[in-house]
Amino acid sequence: MRGARRDLVTANPGFLCPRPSPLTGRGDLLSPRGGNLAGYGAVQSIDMSRPTNDSPLEWTTIVAERKIADAMANGEFDDLPGKGQPLDLESDPFTPAEMRAANRLLKNARALPPWLQIEKDVEKIRGEIGTQKERSLRAVRAARNDASRQRMIERLRSEHRDRMGLVNTLILKYNEIAPPACQRAFTPYRIAQEMTLLEELIKSAAAGK
Repeated sequence: MRGARRDLVTANPGFLCPRPSPLTGRGDLLSPRGGNLAGYGAVQSIDMSRPTNDSPLEWTTIVAERKIADAMANGEFDDLPGKGQPLDLESDPFTPAEMRAANRLLKNARALPPWLQIEKDVEKIRGEIGTQKERSLRAVRAARNDASRQRMIERLRSEHRDRMGLVNTLILKYNEIAPPACQRAFTPYRIAQEMTLLEELIKSAAAGK
């Protein structure tokens, strides 16, 4: 019925009129489109002629929250294992079971797991790459003669390429051994592109700019 309005009695609200969420602590009732619903037993009017832009995710959230609220109200969560107890922070749930014993030994020895050490090494070397590049470019600008400048440029090229290659190798190793739940998204260097950019900087430095 296009253009018609339909009255909805919310005595049995269903998922259109969820109960106040114990998760959010809000006492008001919200429709999926964000309008306030007065309460149970009230008559609400819904304009059926208006198009709806509610996403499936929004409706899924409403239904899920309603089911959680019903389960809490029925006491289904009252007998969960560990309720009211402090969290066990020693269980290491994000590490594969076969690696937990080794990690526990490393922790007792105040040593980092290998993947965490690699993570720190990647960050350290990346910082050194930028610092060393700027230092070398300043040396190129200050070179006293062409021969000295050329030696500095060759060394800069070699060291810059080697450091980026080392970082990329460490990232590959890190991605292999780090627990998926704890992995950081490291982006490897595009070495050819980085070397092209370096050549432009070298030209400017050699010209004294």
